[in-house]
Amino acid sequence: MSFPEETSVAIVGGGPAGATLGAYLALAGIDHVIFERERFPRHHVGESLVGITNRVFHEIGFLGKLDAAGFVEKRAAVWIPKSGKGAYELRILPDPRFGLDHTFHVDRARFDQLLLEHAASLGSRVEQETRVCDVLMEDGRACGVRVEQDGVEHSVRARYVVDASGRSTLLGSKLRLKERDPLFDQYAIYAYFEAFDRGPASMRDHIHIHFLPTRRGWVWQIPVDAEVTSVGVVTERDDFRRDGRDPESYFLRHVESHPELRRRIQPARRIGPFRTEGDYSYSMQRLTGPGFLLVGDAARFVDPIFSSGVSVAVNSACFAAQALQEALSGDESEALKRYEERLGAGIRVWYDFIKIYYKLQNLFTRYVRKPEYQAEIVRLLQGDVYHPEEITVLDRLREDIRTIEKTPDHLLRSSLTDIPI
Repeated sequence: MSFPEETSVAIVGGGPAGATLGAYLALAGIDHVIFERERFPRHHVGESLVGITNRVFHEIGFLGKLDAAGFVEKRAAVWIPKSGKGAYELRILPDPRFGLDHTFHVDRARFDQLLLEHAASLGSRVEQETRVCDVLMEDGRACGVRVEQDGVEHSVRARYVVDASGRSTLLGSKLRLKERDPLFDQYAIYAYFEAFDRGPASMRDHIHIHFLPTRRGWVWQIPVDAEVTSVGVVTERDDFRRDGRDPESYFLRHVESHPELRRRIQPARRIGPFRTEGDYSYSMQRLTGPGFLLVGDAARFVDPIFSSGVSVAVNSACFAAQALQEALSGDESEALKRYEERLGAGIRVWYDFIKIYYKLQNLFTRYVRKPEYQAEIVRLLQGDVYHPEEITVLDRLREDIRTIEKTPDHLLRSSLTDIPI
């Protein structure tokens, strides 16, 4: 098969954002090519999905394949205080209209491959092991990509270029749109373990969040399959720099500081190396421009605390597909504006939720227990953030926080962090 010289949409990256966008475009009959620099399967972190992804996967016909793949079913989250005692369980069931009462924890290598293969089965042209070297521009408009495959470079014309390159943010970096977030600079060190004690039998398949006795510090515990558990320590990058230890020693020090984690990891056997992830928190000055859109992590990433990565990826792909259909029909300006407004509004909700969470991290489970807050917090944890006018809980939490801050002798004041809200 000859290499394509032109296409309607060039998608940079075949991860969840790029593959989902490809699936939507294939269903709409829009010509496109997905360029992926690696050969799937490949390792990726971010194994826990949220409920709103079920809607997207249902729309592109992937939910049944996902359910049949045998991934661990996710129905709840558990928060464990830094003392290790008093775990709090919260059911976060997805919308049952899409046929499932659960979402999933996934092996991302296998999940991403299945999703990309699904897009190909619908008609997406997928070019793996093909590196996008540059986005072509003419008079300030994206008009294609320059790619390298098997040592040979090709130029591919496109009416639209979509950056789904993840945290490498190809187009955002080229156009100098990327800005570091001034509040968040988190750093993660993680590894995979067999025989890790996942806690009580009724909670083994939940995602567990362990609070650490450090500012903004926590540990994820995610069951990737029946035997393997993903465990990651997340702290501020400056904390890691000041500590001066190697990643393994730093990881183990924090695990040892938490009584329940220390107990759970004792029988475990690590498989594979310790891995690190940084550059979590950044934004873009804009998400669209003449001839281009940014989706998924290439558009925005805040923090891994609520497993929002795949959710933002697939929802942004859904909205981008709608915008591209409109833009290709001639209404580019309004289509791109609506895309930016809709995705931007949802990301702002995630951002505000994460800020408030870190502001009252030690109090979070106390607020989740309150009946007047619980339903909307569950909705946020499901990733249903794209109708911000209907979400009032964040305003109510802000009011509570301001009251605590203004009351010198308030019992909860010392538990608030210095995050500005």
